[in-house]
Amino acid sequence: MHPSSNINTNKSSKDSRVIRTSDNGVIHSPKSRQAQFSYSSGMVPASAVHMVIVVLAYLALLGIGGWLIVIDGRTHRLPNRIVLPTLGGALVLVIIDALVMGEVWPLTRAVGGMLVLCGFYIVMRFVSRGGIGGGDVKLAAVIGLVLGWHGWQALAVGAASAFVLGALYALALMALRRANGATRIAFGPWMIIGAILGVVVA
Repeated sequence: MHPSSNINTNKSSKDSRVIRTSDNGVIHSPKSRQAQFSYSSGMVPASAVHMVIVVLAYLALLGIGGWLIVIDGRTHRLPNRIVLPTLGGALVLVIIDALVMGEVWPLTRAVGGMLVLCGFYIVMRFVSRGGIGGGDVKLAAVIGLVLGWHGWQALAVGAASAFVLGALYALALMALRRANGATRIAFGPWMIIGAILGVVVA
């Protein structure tokens, strides 16, 4: 066999990594192949692109989330003109991250989180008879996407924290005689704060 031909060696480890020796004698592993291609072609490394996407997601969660907290607290509305573009932008970032990193699972988990949390809020909207608004349902899709992208633990903590914090706030208002069982309370702020807690805790 010619010494410059490709040689595959399987290590007896848990991940069974494959090491390939190319014609120029450079060793490539499956996990580093994409990053090496980025460097050799003069492109930005995949890990750097991933970090930029993560920072953008955090900034959106804090910036747009803070904006929605103010709006919902004042008007009890979560405008489509803010929520829907945010959902579209977050979905695009997650797809780009999956393409750059070559990993499908985070994208699958993000879409799954979006469907699960949005579906749960749809059920709650019918059960609560208007206690959960349509804006809350759409915001749940955004939060489910972002938290699902981070992991199932982040999704569970973020979703649960929203209801716990919202309930504590309502009880505090009732204890101070500033609200009763019929008082409408904006739930969007607690969804956003719960999402932030989910990211931090996870």
